[in-house]
Formats: sequence, C-alpha cells, structure tokens
Amino acid sequence: MDLGISGRVALVLGGSKGLAYSTARHLAAAGVRVVLNGRDAEAGAAAAAGLGHGAFFVQGDVSQPGVTARVIAEAQASAGQISILVTNAGGPPTGRFTDHDIETWRQALETNMLSAISATQMLLPDMIADGFGRIVNITSFAVKEPYPNMALANSVRAGLTGAMATLARETVAQG
Repeated sequence: MDLGISGRVALVLGGSKGLAYSTARHLAAAGVRVVLNGRDAEAGAAAAAGLGHGAFFVQGDVSQPGVTARVIAEAQASAGQISILVTNAGGPPTGRFTDHDIETWRQALETNMLSAISATQMLLPDMIADGFGRIVNITSFAVKEPYPNMALANSVRAGLTGAMATLARETVAQG
C-alpha cells in the first residue's frame, strides 16, 4: 500500500526498541528516511543498522533542556527536513497518586508530555510551510481507560493527547 510518504524524513523519538522501533521499521519499509533517537547510543546505533534504508541514530535524552533542539538539528543536517515526527517515551513509574512527590510529577511531565510538545513546536512551522506534516504520539491505553496505580501515566499521557487534539483542530481550521 502506498502511503504517500516515500522520500520523506521521519524522526522517531525513543525509537531504538519496542513499539516506536516497530513504527520506524514500517516507515522505512514505506520508503521514509528514518532518524532514530534515544538515550542509549549503543542500542540506538544497532537499531538504526537493523533498519537499513539509510536510517541513523542521534543520541540524546529529549526530556533534558536543550537536547531536543540539538537532536532535531543533527537529524536535519544529516537527513533533511523532518516532515514526520513520532514521539515516544518510556515510563513513567507506576504508583498511586499519593505515592509520588512533586519532583516525580515534574519528571513525568518533562519525559512524557513536554518533550513531545517541544519537538512538535520546533518542527511544526516547517511542516505548515511545506504543506505536509505528520505527528504521531505513542502514548498508552491509559489515555482512554485510566487504570489504578498509574496516576502519572493516566495524567500526563492524557494531557499530551489533549494538547495534540487541540493542535490538530487548530491547524486544520487554519488550512
């Protein structure tokens, strides 16, 4: 099936394993040039090599200040303008609402919500100017069905989904 994305460039955050890696594999098979990102340089390089199709890896923890901009700059310098963004992050830790201190909540926000929003904000202007862009957020079943002992995931992933749904409606309304 032709998805109309062959020749595009995708950045897959947290893409060296799991669902994000599987997504990257399918993008590469569709003719997309894939840039993987993750914290573990060795695992990321092996994952990129496994994809073939000119895929490569940019190491960095995008939940840390300034790292997202560097990852995007390196990816675009090597692969070209990014028109497909796939966001993904592991965690956050399980536990009841009262189990987590405010710093754990902040880290969950940075890792699972704000890193995706930051990357989207950086790439969105070029996507709009180009008339083409795709943003895919890998989150959790907890977005639709909050589970006990998953206070952090239930909260921050639903927040990301809400933010991206708002963006989609606003962007489509502009276009």
